[in-house]
This record gives sequence, structure tokens and C-alpha cells, in this order.
Amino acid sequence: MDHPKTLSLSSIAPLILSSSIALIVAVAFLTPLAGILSGMLMDYYPGVIDKMTSCNKTEELLGENPRLAWFGLSYGFAKVEGSYGRVSWRFPVKGDDARGSFSFFMERHGGSWEMIGGNVKSGDETLGITTCRYQEKVEIPQIK
Repeated sequence: MDHPKTLSLSSIAPLILSSSIALIVAVAFLTPLAGILSGMLMDYYPGVIDKMTSCNKTEELLGENPRLAWFGLSYGFAKVEGSYGRVSWRFPVKGDDARGSFSFFMERHGGSWEMIGGNVKSGDETLGITTCRYQEKVEIPQIK
């Protein structure tokens, strides 16, 4: 009579560890991509990046070549009904000298998207993108 084989923890531990690492890496790289794809589908993405890079102080904060970072936490919310919508999102960003986050809130009322608020934060510094000035704290409205 054959007995069923049992698996020991030591025999499956490498599989659990490698699967966990693969999941963490996938989430870290795919969450920024989700935000970018959302923005491209709803047509607000190019304006967001242009607004961030058009503020010359972004380079002071992050260094030359400010851009979205492909590694980091990205999250947000978008609600679109026809030609009206609201978007609140946070992306990881980086320049040649520093990393940070870019948070923004946009609305569309039958026309093009308009940035209502936005900031780039790196370390203790916060740069208001809509005003292109350093600020102590910039509140980004949350969609409810």
C-alpha cells in the first residue's frame, strides 16, 4: 500500500520565498504603470507631466531631467462620466539628484483637464506645481 507523500516546510520554503519576492517586484513595477495607463486612457497624463516639468524649480528639487520613476508606490482614484471627471493620483518621480513623489488633483468639466492642485515632495521640501513655489504644506483634495 502506497502512503501519500507529505511536504515539509523546508522543502517548500524556497518556493514560498521566491514567489513572495516575485510578487513584491511585480507590484513595485506595475503600480506606477497602472497610473500611467489610467492617465493615457483618460487623456490627462501628458498635461500632468508637462505641468510638473514646466516648473523650473522641479529641477532645483530633483535635479536635471525630472521624470516619473518606474519603481515606487503609485496610487490614486479617477472618476469619469462622459466629458466630466475628477482625478487624484500620486506617482513616484525622480531627477538626476533625488527621488520624490508627485501628487495632483485634476478636474474636467466638458473640456480639457485642468490641474486644481499639485505638489512634488522630496525629503522635507514641498514644491507647489500650480504656483511653482516652495510651500510648507500643500493640501491635495481627496475624491470622496
